[in-house]
Amino acid sequence: MRFYLDYAILPLSEGCEIIYNIRKVKINSEDYKDKLKHLPLLEVLKEIKNLSGCTLKESKELIDKIKLEIYTEKDSTEKNIQLELIDNIPQCDVGAPLPIIFSDERFVYLFYYLRKDDKNWDGTYVNIRNSDVDEGVACIKFKGLTQYKFGAPNDEAIEGHPMYKYGLEAYSFFEVKNSEWIKTLMQMNRVHPCHKDKYFDNCRHFIYFFHDNCFEIVCDSYSYEIINTSIKEALINMIKRK
Repeated sequence: MRFYLDYAILPLSEGCEIIYNIRKVKINSEDYKDKLKHLPLLEVLKEIKNLSGCTLKESKELIDKIKLEIYTEKDSTEKNIQLELIDNIPQCDVGAPLPIIFSDERFVYLFYYLRKDDKNWDGTYVNIRNSDVDEGVACIKFKGLTQYKFGAPNDEAIEGHPMYKYGLEAYSFFEVKNSEWIKTLMQMNRVHPCHKDKYFDNCRHFIYFFHDNCFEIVCDSYSYEIINTSIKEALINMIKRK
């Protein structure tokens, strides 16, 4: 007997869902995309088999179609990703920006030393930054925190960053348009009983690439200020205000 895997695209307010009919049981592909990323394939195949009463072969045909959806979505997203340089943010020091992060549930404060040009520097010696006394700090305040990460890679490994092929540069502040990270966060949250995709409409993905590390954040907005103190004093004053 030849097995037919029928499907229909059902338009929803937040986009489209693909529903597969297998042995008169409706399978929503969105329910299985995340499972395919985190569970053994055989476990997913058996789940569909037990749910619908189909054979493992039929279950595999369904999984192959869902995998094709995943690959198509990834290709489409990567084609739409754009990196936009934000040049109204103060330039960080290239050699020793010494970034520090202070965060709570809603806000993230990113402190770093400003670029300082020494006209007398001839390249024959190294300037040592003293975070106890050196002044000239920028603080970017990010509002509406969803998630942030801080660490590798450094500027010597920037070519390994996924955004490098889109134009990512060190010592600069960028916004990622059509971010895959935001899409992933939204997909994870879909298990919440009160989830709506529109809750992520205001999310924005920013990157500040420093000398020794990279800062990335998904949030709603940002603002900044220049602080004429040392970076440690700026941080302490912020903690006192909170």
